[in-house]
Amino acid sequence: MFRECGDQLRSSGPRNAIGYRVVLFRPNTEPREFPEPGKTKHLSVEREWIALDYFELRPTYEWARVPLTGQYQVIFIGPGGIPFSDPKWLQLYIQLPASPMSDEWRSARWGNKRQEPF
Repeated sequence: MFRECGDQLRSSGPRNAIGYRVVLFRPNTEPREFPEPGKTKHLSVEREWIALDYFELRPTYEWARVPLTGQYQVIFIGPGGIPFSDPKWLQLYIQLPASPMSDEWRSARWGNKRQEPF
């Protein structure tokens, strides 16, 4: 699944995309992006701090660390860390499992990873 997801993202996105973010939509809540835009770093699935506010797509593929299993919209990131805004690049959705290291993740607003996906 890991390799297939990376291959799908690379082949479906812009050739010069260097990264991506994913957006989770849940009923009655605001959409939430992972990793959060503007943060100076994020925690990878290997529990290492990465000094980027997006997941890497090229040259190496970084698996998205997300708290809940579900359908996520993909936002491709171009050179300079700028998101692509062309509508044709905003139509890709991928199914992601909850990250193994997010057992401790809880939020009254978002629920927990054991909830059934919508």
